Amino acid sequence: MIPFPEFAPDRSAYSPQASSAIQNVFPVADGWGPMPTLEDVSDALPTRCLGAVSARDLTGTWSTWAGTQTKLYKLNTTDYSWDEVTRSSGGDYNVPTGDRWTNTVIGNTLVSHQIADDIQYIDLVSGTNFAALSGSPPKAKYSCMMGESLLLGHLANLPNYIQCSAYGDIEAWTRGVGGASRQELPDGGEVTGVFPIENGAVVFQRNRIRLATSSFDAAGFNLTILNPARGAIAPLSIVPIGYNRYFYLAEDGFYIFNGQTDEPVGLERVDRWFLGGDSEDFVSEVDKDNLTEVRAFLDPFRKAIFVQYPKKSGGSYGLIGLNYQLAGMDGRPGRWFLLDNNVEEIVTIATAGVTVGGMAALGYTTLADAAGIAVGARIFQGGKPVIGAFTTDHKLAYFSGQNRAATLETPTVQLSPGYRSLLQEVGLVGDFDAEDVTIQIGSEERRGAGLSWGSVVSCETDGSGLFKTLVDARYHRLRLNIPAGASWESAAGVDDAESRFVRTGRT
Repeated sequence: MIPFPEFAPDRSAYSPQASSAIQNVFPVADGWGPMPTLEDVSDALPTRCLGAVSARDLTGTWSTWAGTQTKLYKLNTTDYSWDEVTRSSGGDYNVPTGDRWTNTVIGNTLVSHQIADDIQYIDLVSGTNFAALSGSPPKAKYSCMMGESLLLGHLANLPNYIQCSAYGDIEAWTRGVGGASRQELPDGGEVTGVFPIENGAVVFQRNRIRLATSSFDAAGFNLTILNPARGAIAPLSIVPIGYNRYFYLAEDGFYIFNGQTDEPVGLERVDRWFLGGDSEDFVSEVDKDNLTEVRAFLDPFRKAIFVQYPKKSGGSYGLIGLNYQLAGMDGRPGRWFLLDNNVEEIVTIATAGVTVGGMAALGYTTLADAAGIAVGARIFQGGKPVIGAFTTDHKLAYFSGQNRAATLETPTVQLSPGYRSLLQEVGLVGDFDAEDVTIQIGSEERRGAGLSWGSVVSCETDGSGLFKTLVDARYHRLRLNIPAGASWESAAGVDDAESRFVRTGRT
């Protein structure tokens, strides 16, 4: 079989283990599976979303919260509108360009903040509006719980500092009292993220990764360098994917850090394509002047990380992902994929529990109107972790609609080494109906000359599932086109047992 290999645009078009054209599909064990479209589940926010979170209170009830540049909102699950919960005194917020809301849940309290305004909090059960957190904590970009203290990182005007509240009291910030501490990190650059771990927190910096633990009898922290070689250059690219295991973007590419060592999951796959390289052939896909816009999110159900980024071309966002549990064709952890969504914000969120009775509020008057969504789908089950997005019209949406239109290409291959070949017919390997898809054959007379794509070919009507091609060339590549809404499970590659070609000469 000639496979539809992993998405690895860093490699040669002639590598049997790589393709630069695998789009709108998701890695599965036997090839590639469908990726659903986004399905709106809310009214629109007034302006662009700059951070959202799902929070579970101590009664087990889930709620969804979102922030814009000037206001904070709570999702109303009766009609799926947004109720404003901005502070009642102090006026609108002013999130600076490049910053976003950070959210940390502490029992029944949701703490939300960004670098420009006083830290805000609300009671998840009874709160109606956010208010400033007492105790005069510093303004900060990042936060997490460290034991029973609230830890802040990247303080206003002190980007290489961390600070925590007193133990068990997030409204007590007097340094040296009750375990409240503040510490300058002497090297490694600005703090780019903080994440809880047993007895402490993992602190990411631009060029270091550290472990911070409380020293209750002093005004500082115990610090241990975990990774002296690199840190995270894109603060919002850091994603915990297990105990002391983190995905992140460093100066030289994408890594998974396991607390002791780094696994270079982007090396010879997507790193040069994403960040660029020394050669003019490797212009960066990402706008490197806006790395604060690179954001990664965990989809725990699909065991995947989604990475949204501003494109170098300007004006739009790209979306790639990594299934971190499947192995690539080279045996290394992870398989990358590419989506063509230009969404406003990707979010890891819990479903709001859209009931059948509440479907009318979303515009579904009957089950048949629900764009093919199964009644038992996760969208209708409250509290299920999913990856979602805010669309360019500011609506919350889940990847729960019909299967997207997809494209998969094989590597460029020479069917008869050293000779030309006439590719006569093609059979495909996959769990789909051949009559639902089409193919195209790209041909090339010498390596590097550029592919010439033939016309779209449908399968024969004789029930064989074969595609008649008749393309004579030295090199061939196959493109599979799967239309939007098609029902299918997997696509693996070209079936060498059913496909036919003949050698036609050296010139």
